[in-house]
Amino acid sequence: MNEIEFLSYNHIIDVFSVLIIIGCIFIFHRARKIYMSKKQMPLEIKFPLYIAITHFLFAILEIAQTIIYIVCIECRKNAYNIMSHIIGVILIMNLLLGATIAIEVWKILKNNFEVNYSLGKKDYKLWLMALTVSVIFEFGDEYSQLFGKELFFIRFDLVISFVFFLVTIYCLIRIHIRLNKLDSNIYESDIYNSKKLKFYILVFCFQWAFIILYYILRRITSSFYIVYIYILAIAIGGLCNVIVFIRNEGIFYNLGSITQEETPEINDPETGTKIPSTEIKQENSLTETVSE
Repeated sequence: MNEIEFLSYNHIIDVFSVLIIIGCIFIFHRARKIYMSKKQMPLEIKFPLYIAITHFLFAILEIAQTIIYIVCIECRKNAYNIMSHIIGVILIMNLLLGATIAIEVWKILKNNFEVNYSLGKKDYKLWLMALTVSVIFEFGDEYSQLFGKELFFIRFDLVISFVFFLVTIYCLIRIHIRLNKLDSNIYESDIYNSKKLKFYILVFCFQWAFIILYYILRRITSSFYIVYIYILAIAIGGLCNVIVFIRNEGIFYNLGSITQEETPEINDPETGTKIPSTEIKQENSLTETVSE
């Protein structure tokens, strides 16, 4: 890759990065409003929020990488290598966060909403696990190269991406099947929120399908044009996450509509009368209460 090709690639991804940053700020603002009004962070908000956090960091670093490359000629190589590793850590964190929450959603659906989200109210366990594993796998490749043991099939980034991608695909399929089997009269609001999550997970899977394809092609060809697969993957992951969020939650925040969404009237299977769904099984909701 010559310098012109490198800069053209960086300028394209920088345009996407700016759009992703704007979209992520919108998600942060909306998630904060929902949390402040409800004192809760539902999974259908938590999933796109956590994915947006990783994409926001990724976009900031990509823009900073381009600026350093242009401005600081002497330090560009070292700075580029360091930031590339940080971006690698963030990408693996993105994968781990998305896959783990997908597993949690499937577990909740499988048990008919009778189990709660189990990773803690503030998710420190999830973030700590994601950060630790991401650092290990990102720098594991460096140690592999250092000791001369790098082989195509034991590249850590490719292996972990493929394994967690397959797990997420499996969860997505099981979530789709389970949602079609649940009684909409009993679990109306939970099914509605779970369908939101299903679309977020679907976008997440498309993103990682392209990233894995890029990882594979990068090892079997030296063509510069495969980087556009990577750009497409980031665009799908970052921008489509924002688009689906706006589609689900709307552009403008309406507290009244959210309050109504929390307590829709559904049919009581025993009496046939309309009652608020929160009276049936409030504790089985996908929403978790977070203490101040």
